[in-house]
Formats: sequence, C-alpha cells, structure tokens
Amino acid sequence: MKVKRQHGRQFRQLTSQKSGEEYSQSATLEHGEDFFIHQEKLAPGKRSSALHYHPDSDECIYVLKGTLFAIKGEEILTLRTGDFMKFSKEELVPHTLENRSEEEAEFLVIKKPQYAQVMIESSNTLS
Repeated sequence: MKVKRQHGRQFRQLTSQKSGEEYSQSATLEHGEDFFIHQEKLAPGKRSSALHYHPDSDECIYVLKGTLFAIKGEEILTLRTGDFMKFSKEELVPHTLENRSEEEAEFLVIKKPQYAQVMIESSNTLS
C-alpha cells in the first residue's frame, strides 16, 4: 500500500505560459495509467486555469474546502465544500473554476492522464 501524507505534499504554482497569470497551486496525489488526481488550492480572486476544454476526457471536481464558481460557456454554478461535478468531454465547451470568495478554496481534479487539452487564452473572467 502507498500513502501520501498531507504534511509531505509539494504544491507547485500553475502559471499561464502566455500571459504570466498565476492560477492554482497543484499537488499530484496519484498519476496512473487510467487516471490522475491532483489536489489544488485556489486563492481568493484567482481562477484555476485559462478557459479550456478536453475533447477526449471528462474532468471531475470535488470541493474539499471553500466556495468555487464553475464556469462553462455562459453557465455559472456555485460549488461548496463536499460538492462534486463533472465537465463532460462531449460538450466541448470551454470551462474554468474561479474563487470569488475571501478565503482559499481546495479541490480535487480527477481525469485521464493522457488527454488533449485545448486552451483558450482570455482575459480574467472574475466579476
């Protein structure tokens, strides 16, 4: 059995290569052949990534702490601690997560490790 303890977890800053915008901080919990799981921390006023979609993989989100806004096209959903959601590969609609609260949010990202990701660089969508 393999255990990854919280105290030894290394988070790395995710940053846009085009704009330099800082996104979430990410730590790999598992990276296997069939799936990977990342734990991410998202500071107030930040988004998890540029708008993007995955044509060959669903992306699942589980909120560990805080409040996030899931943005997919024109649709915006509020996610709170304990909520689970899925961005479906069939929809091909750009999406991202935003933290519009005053506190850090934490969440898990679960998806296939080998996936195509179509990035759509845009200005920050935070309101």
